[in-house]
Amino acid sequence: KQNELSTFPQFQARNQYELYLVNRTADTDALHHLIQLAQNVEYFTIDTEADLHPKQSSLIQVEFISQHISTIILVE
Repeated sequence: KQNELSTFPQFQARNQYELYLVNRTADTDALHHLIQLAQNVEYFTIDTEADLHPKQSSLIQVEFISQHISTIILVE
């Protein structure tokens, strides 16, 4: 399945976005800002990327969709 998906062109965002990386070193002010954004968003997407090994960390991707500027959060 992965080989089939690799034939598609690279994703190009249609609108502007802000990117945040959330991990164990994330700043609490940034986290509070993201919580405020989440409370005001109407539409969102969630995606996960996991390794085949169950003890490995996975990446969680969250997008807050907006007409003006979207917010993309990568959670490690």
